[in-house]
Amino acid sequence: MLAAVRALLPDPATWEAPGGYRSVGLAVIDAVWSIGVRFQSVELVVARYRAERIAAGADPEADRPGDVRRFIEASGGPEAFADLVRNRQRTSTTNGILKAEAVLHEARILEDEGIATRRQLTRSGQARLDHLQQRWST
Repeated sequence: MLAAVRALLPDPATWEAPGGYRSVGLAVIDAVWSIGVRFQSVELVVARYRAERIAAGADPEADRPGDVRRFIEASGGPEAFADLVRNRQRTSTTNGILKAEAVLHEARILEDEGIATRRQLTRSGQARLDHLQQRWST
């Protein structure tokens, strides 16, 4: 049965995620802000970020982690960015950091690891994904 399924499916390295974001930058914002909340609040944060980027003459649909990092830093840091997107949620109700700070942290990691596009992330091997997960967890 497994052999038959493998014969029918294309190579997993060519699989694309359905829907979602073309931009890794937007995906990072979404992933962090999705922690423990209703998706409506996530949609508002992403919409506000998009509006700010468009107002600045940028294309948020093409944002890479470095673009997100630079935008947060240019906004005045995580505190100011949280105010800009009008959402000061934390990653946890007990000792959690601002989600804006977590986004900055994750964007820096991806930028440092040379991951700028969705394809670079989806084509990463398991060892690299494990490495990224380890970095994200610290």
